[in-house]
Amino acid sequence: MARGFSYAPGSSPEAEEARQPGLHRAHIQALSQSKNWLVREIIGEREDCPLGVMVSLAHDSHTEVRVAVAKNRAIARTVMEHLSRDKHPEVVIALLGNPSVDMDIVESLAYHKRHDIRVAAAQRLDAEVDAPAAMPDAAIPELRERVEAYDGSRVYDFATGKPVELHATPAPAAPSPEAPEQPIPTRTAPIRGFRVDQAG
Repeated sequence: MARGFSYAPGSSPEAEEARQPGLHRAHIQALSQSKNWLVREIIGEREDCPLGVMVSLAHDSHTEVRVAVAKNRAIARTVMEHLSRDKHPEVVIALLGNPSVDMDIVESLAYHKRHDIRVAAAQRLDAEVDAPAAMPDAAIPELRERVEAYDGSRVYDFATGKPVELHATPAPAAPSPEAPEQPIPTRTAPIRGFRVDQAG
């Protein structure tokens, strides 16, 4: 590299390397120890970040790195709990914006001493209440289960609410008048004390 030349922030070869998919765990761990906090931030964003690396980055001295970990959808419970107590509100608010964060942590942060964190927690709780209802089972083939109900004249599919077309069961065929009647076999019980000698 020529003297006096430097890469723009976040564009160093190490940073580009940290963005590559499919990195080995050992490679990710090595990059997480980079002196460049931007590289550590990128590693903190990776959803394939190993738990040990994530825990280490959750204690990073740079707020930006901890924010990246707080936003990571693969965040572990222990890391959530640690970052929920972070002294920088940016980290806690980033955690509240993570869809993977456990709701009991969100509820506890609704009573935080800082107003901005309480507001962020309340907004997250409201968003959970206003979330669209889960898709009904009738729309999922694997979970669809037909339950039929009668109203006296029609049969309805309980899952869809639509009437079900009934197919009449064919009546058993009547015996042909020309067919001779078959004798009904009878079983004769042996008489006690009576023995029939077999011929020959």
